[in-house]
Formats: sequence, structure tokens, C-alpha cells
Amino acid sequence: MEASASEPSPAGNPGEVMGKSAWVHRAAFQDLARESVKQCAWARQYFAEQMRLGHKPSKAYRALANRWAAIVWKMLQERELFNQSRLDKSQIKALSAV
Repeated sequence: MEASASEPSPAGNPGEVMGKSAWVHRAAFQDLARESVKQCAWARQYFAEQMRLGHKPSKAYRALANRWAAIVWKMLQERELFNQSRLDKSQIKALSAV
């Protein structure tokens, strides 16, 4: 499945190929983002902030999905389960640095 010049590349760069498994992962993270807005306070706040910045809902969900991907990647690297208190601490630290 190669992107043509007339078709926008799902990977973001013209001519870049995105395989079927990448599509599945992307869809999974977007589903996670949509569900997390319903159940996680920080996800709801992050989504609301993206909307406040003027993004359309699809872009706000994509940004949240990317945030989740970074969190899951870190969990895999460190071989740890999701820890809400760790996330809260890192958000407080990030806010105090601003």
C-alpha cells in the first residue's frame, strides 16, 4: 500500500509507506484516546486544552492518542504497568518548569 502523489500519506510525509499493522496501531491508540476522555481526568483535561487551542476534535483526539503512545512506549521500555500517580507527578513537574 504505497501512497501516491495525489493521495496524502497517512504517515505524514509524501511518498512514505504506512503498513497495515501501523494502521491498526494508529486506530487502537485513537480508540484508547476516545475512551480515556470518558474515564480519565487528565485525558479529559488534555483534550479540552487541545480544543481550547482551536483544534478540531479529530486533531485533539490524535494529539491525545500520541500522548498515550508516548506513555505506553515508556511503560514498555521500563517494563512497568500504568501508574496514575507517576503521571500526575510528571505533569506537576512539567507545569512547574514553565
